[in-house]
Amino acid sequence: MNLYIFAEFPFALRAERNMLFKNVRRCDLRVENNRLVELLPLDGSPVRAFVPDERFFSLSSPDVVKVLMKNGAALQFEKSANPVGFAVLDQKKLQDALLTAFSDGCYKFSVEIPGNYRILSLKEKIDAIGEFYLSSHRFFYAYTEKKRLICLSGEDLRTVFDKPAESYFFDGDFVTETVLGGTPRLIRTEWEYEGDSFRPRRAETTPSVVKHPLCDEILPYAFAEAVLAGDDLAPFLAPDLLPNARFLRDYLGNYSGVFPPPRRENDILPALLYPVKENIYRTKSLKCEILNGKIVNLTLI
Repeated sequence: MNLYIFAEFPFALRAERNMLFKNVRRCDLRVENNRLVELLPLDGSPVRAFVPDERFFSLSSPDVVKVLMKNGAALQFEKSANPVGFAVLDQKKLQDALLTAFSDGCYKFSVEIPGNYRILSLKEKIDAIGEFYLSSHRFFYAYTEKKRLICLSGEDLRTVFDKPAESYFFDGDFVTETVLGGTPRLIRTEWEYEGDSFRPRRAETTPSVVKHPLCDEILPYAFAEAVLAGDDLAPFLAPDLLPNARFLRDYLGNYSGVFPPPRRENDILPALLYPVKENIYRTKSLKCEILNGKIVNLTLI
């Protein structure tokens, strides 16, 4: 299996008892399934030892993001959160609801309503908690210092929204502003509730820094980000494909990000990230046929 490993700290890496890297922040290697890999942080934090098998990739972990690809897996190791003592950070007593942000080993957000209770454990500090109403539905929210916005249904406390947001507004509409980093732009998104989750109703972006025409290697990546951002797709598509532009978001599915894949397999196709559960993603590759600087056909593979 091909492993692409990234970390927020310098590390050495040992695989199958052989020291392969001594002071790096990223590396790639090929390792047989069910063989031990040891990531040795040089900052004094605990060793991350794992066996790259099916069980490892199916389990979420508090400090590693796993992206499963056809040609291997990308692992992003984050710094372990330092344990924090008990403290109440914020508490709001609302009509028939009690919201509490507190720390107890990690940061936690609890919601208590008549007949139901839920608690979320988070790595990052909670900066704000509260409630809002939209289309006669009630919601509770928590916003963290890492700009993560989590919303729960006021009826049964299901998670109905969990996304990054530079800022958010609940005045009449539910609006978030988010920075998309590959081709930097600010996205302002209005969200509507569809009974089980929020779905984008309208998105506006600041003028993109992407200049047209793009080279054929960059075009699919910029196109995938433009779909995610809700941009006008006309600069990317051939005239014959333009009438189908409004159907492309549904065709590509509920992906949450785009990144250039590792190049070990000479694979230059952009990878679309599909959430499986917290910190675990699968990818599909976007293959585009390009003619005269425009996409004439596209396929998920």
